[in-house]
Amino acid sequence: MGAKIDVEIEQNQITVCGNLKKNPLKGINIDCRDIPDLFPILSIIAAFANNKTILYNASTLRLKESDRISVVARELKKMGVEVREEKDKLTIFHCENLRGSVIDHDNDHRIALAFSIAALYANKDSQINNIDVVEDSFPDFIRVLKSLGANIQEINI
Repeated sequence: MGAKIDVEIEQNQITVCGNLKKNPLKGINIDCRDIPDLFPILSIIAAFANNKTILYNASTLRLKESDRISVVARELKKMGVEVREEKDKLTIFHCENLRGSVIDHDNDHRIALAFSIAALYANKDSQINNIDVVEDSFPDFIRVLKSLGANIQEINI
């Protein structure tokens, strides 16, 4: 996708810096057959890429914790991203500004993780209910995001 990433490794710490304005991402075609768990976060990244990105060979994603193709498409649309859903692929078009929204991850931890990242870039606040589902794969996710400076507030509804 053409990302330019600077990495600094120093005393057991790693710093990764990138600049999408200076080095925009390019839309590409990605075969998801062997990387199905990356589909949700790749979909988020694709929204920032110029042109379109096609994630294909993804039909098995309809049989995961949720129908990941449909759920990701639905939630990206809520955030203002143009997508085209097909049987075994998702085409994602560049979006200048993600809209804040209420994210429904259908109790799928990978979708909750990915849309938590998307929410950080939205133009307004987003709400993700039942965020505890991320503990299935990343128990310290919220704590790590907060330690990186993310503005995350827990609310009781």
